[in-house]
Amino acid sequence: MKRPGVSLLFEHDSKRKPLALKTIALAVIGGLLLAGCGSSSGSETTTPVATLAVDGTNEISDAPEPAEESQSEPKPDAAPIVAPENAVPEPKQKSKRQQQNDVYRDHMRSAGETDQDAIDEAISDGREQCNFLRRLQEVVPDEVPYIMANLDPELDPVAVEAFCPKFKKHVKAAVAGFGEGTWTVGGDIDPGTYRTVPGIEDCYWERTTGGGATIANDFVSVAPSGVTVTIRQGEGFVSQGCGGWLPK
Repeated sequence: MKRPGVSLLFEHDSKRKPLALKTIALAVIGGLLLAGCGSSSGSETTTPVATLAVDGTNEISDAPEPAEESQSEPKPDAAPIVAPENAVPEPKQKSKRQQQNDVYRDHMRSAGETDQDAIDEAISDGREQCNFLRRLQEVVPDEVPYIMANLDPELDPVAVEAFCPKFKKHVKAAVAGFGEGTWTVGGDIDPGTYRTVPGIEDCYWERTTGGGATIANDFVSVAPSGVTVTIRQGEGFVSQGCGGWLPK
């Protein structure tokens, strides 16, 4: 004996395609099963989702919607730092020695020297003078300006200022003084009162007239405080073994 519900279902839809009948039946049975499971287990209810059957009819499905995949947008890579095409590179910092050489070269050129070999030789000589002064200061620091005044050849003040500026004050004093030799006061050296380094030994000095007559002289075996002499315009002055003389 046929079940009324099933026979009516088939009789009513006898004109439909077999595939559509199967789809309807499966949908009804699946819905009943899902409803029963939901009421007995107490699980979360699902929202029916309308789906399109194979034959084109709309069906109701209890299947949950698939969760959308979360795709985080990739972070763009940091743009590399690119120097502009026309960028001018920063000039390399010159060393202290190079800067000193440039100062001295500028002085030589402003004085009219154009021979590069002569300029380079003067730079070498100036640096050697500074090395000598450094060694001298280590040995007799109090006598540096007196010895500078007695240097032959004379010390180059510009080289000292460029290469060893800490000796500038010594140069200033030495330039105002003089050393060993025979001098004309008012011509070679300035008139004034001068002194030797303290502790001088075996020093001979002499003042003369313009005609060569001796005005005053002295031979000093040792002078702990140094020797002091005043010379005047037009006189001659002789110094032997006394070292440098500086203005008092």
